[in-house]
Amino acid sequence: MTPAMQPLAGWVPRCGDELVARTRDFHAQVARRRSVREFDRRPVPREVIEHVLRAAGTRYRHCDVPESVGTASACW
Repeated sequence: MTPAMQPLAGWVPRCGDELVARTRDFHAQVARRRSVREFDRRPVPREVIEHVLRAAGTRYRHCDVPESVGTASACW
C-alpha cells in the first residue's frame, strides 16, 4: 500500500521570472559539477548508507500518476 502524500514542509511554489531565474541558476551549478576520482578512506556507517538508499527510492516521479501523463503544472 502506498502511503498518502504529505506536503513538503516549507516548500513555496515559484512562478514566472523567479522560476526561470532559479532554474537557470540550478542549471549553471549542475553544469559546473565534476566527477570525484579520489575517495575518503573513512568508513561510512551502514545505517547512513541504508538511509541514503531508502531516500533515493522514495523520490516522486510525475509519470507515476496516470492522470498526469501529458500535463505540466504552471508552477512547480
